[in-house]
Amino acid sequence: MSLINVFVRQDSVSMFSDTRLSIGSNRIGDVAKVFAVPHLNAVIGVRGPMKALQVVVDMVVPLADDFKGLRAALSRFSELSAAQMLKGNPVPAEIDIFVAGWNDGPVAYFLANHDGHGIRPFRLIDIPYALVTPRVDDGLFQELADEDPEFSAMRKVIDAQVATYAVVGGAITCTTIHQDQITMRRFSSYHR
Repeated sequence: MSLINVFVRQDSVSMFSDTRLSIGSNRIGDVAKVFAVPHLNAVIGVRGPMKALQVVVDMVVPLADDFKGLRAALSRFSELSAAQMLKGNPVPAEIDIFVAGWNDGPVAYFLANHDGHGIRPFRLIDIPYALVTPRVDDGLFQELADEDPEFSAMRKVIDAQVATYAVVGGAITCTTIHQDQITMRRFSSYHR
């Protein structure tokens, strides 16, 4: 399980991720879970097996000329994946794919290849202002509505996620997309 949180503002969209790599509940190292795609002014993050991130990037990014094209390519990728499942080819693992970027303003969406979130698999879901995974208490999530520039509420959400889920941790990175730039920084650290 990975931590991927997305927060959409008027002038930017940020994707937070942990770096903990685990097999079961055993930490085996740290790895980046977000891939920047500067020529599309986008980032892609994945929860699930880390090889899935490279597969998604390799299969979807070459089909896109811009951020709108990235959504269309990911939609086509999800249709092909769903068709394979209908043919009886099992999904090797549960995977959540998150995309954030700039398209006439900040935009974010996600899809999952499973129904573990209570939605139909392979359906692109827009993220209007925030999404946190793994889940936190609704009251804590509601604090994100009043988020400040230093991400104080997001820090509380991440603290709760790390405290609740043993496989979440390592360094927390924050990748922010503005109209003309992508920045990545270490947000905090939860090495234990």
